[in-house]
Amino acid sequence: MLDLRIIRGPLEGSENRQILSEYNRLTKARIPLNEFEHWVQKSPAGPAWHAILQTVGGRIVGHTSLIPLKTSFATEQLIPAKSEFSFVHEDFRSAKINGSEKGRIKFLVIVNELFAHWKRCYEGR
Repeated sequence: MLDLRIIRGPLEGSENRQILSEYNRLTKARIPLNEFEHWVQKSPAGPAWHAILQTVGGRIVGHTSLIPLKTSFATEQLIPAKSEFSFVHEDFRSAKINGSEKGRIKFLVIVNELFAHWKRCYEGR
């Protein structure tokens, strides 16, 4: 059974290292920790929002983030976001997430929950 946690950064250093290590392993990327932390902690509109999928013991086995950016359209201020650093560990892709429908694809669950949370936070701005 996995738990899904949605949080606005910055995250703890150990969480950043776990996320980046798994992301780099699964994607074969070589993103350095300082570059990762720059984007998720110091983006133009503040720290990123994270959807973190983790075991009861606290191991991070899935992640996606929304990195807020600033822009404007006419006189309206907009806060678009870039989704980045997304993965679900291969050993946990069929594990159940507490509170979600059985059989739903894990990545879709975490993305949908993160975007729904993002929308609630920024509605009415």
